[in-house]
Amino acid sequence: ETSEEKIELEQLLGKIGDNPFAVYYSNIFWDLTALDKEIIFNTIEDSIIYLIEWFENRPQFSLVLKSHPAEKHKLIPETFQTVGSIIEQKFKTGLPENIIYLDSLTNVSSYDLYPRSACTLAWTGTSGMESAMFGIPCISFANAHYRGKGFTIDPVNINEIDEALTKNMTSSKKLDDK
Repeated sequence: ETSEEKIELEQLLGKIGDNPFAVYYSNIFWDLTALDKEIIFNTIEDSIIYLIEWFENRPQFSLVLKSHPAEKHKLIPETFQTVGSIIEQKFKTGLPENIIYLDSLTNVSSYDLYPRSACTLAWTGTSGMESAMFGIPCISFANAHYRGKGFTIDPVNINEIDEALTKNMTSSKKLDDK
């Protein structure tokens, strides 16, 4: 951890305070591994909007929306649809205090967040597998290659997502505590 990473992480954790928090690790929207994987939501954007609204109505919990690091990578063509652009379009007055957006240039690493979070939220990204290695439950929103392998929570409808979010945000148990 560099000093920049440490400072940025401390600032993030200060904003979250004592709230249990989940982290949504976004895919790059045009990534082929994320396309045609829909189960509950029609798009990644729909899942992000749903999560923002879910957490907005539950201020005792926090949500961190973490953009994919390659959204603004100098060796990759510019990505126009991003988590940030969705927030700007759909939440013009800004995000509620309990929801924090980390753009792709953040110094906060996924590996800094896994052991501190209540659960991971993923579309098809590798964060779903990686968080399991830290004993952190992952709620899988799409047909990821690791879905159904026994180490993710795999809801098939909105009610199951609500149940999984509520259970994981109110429980301090990790995967290895079952």
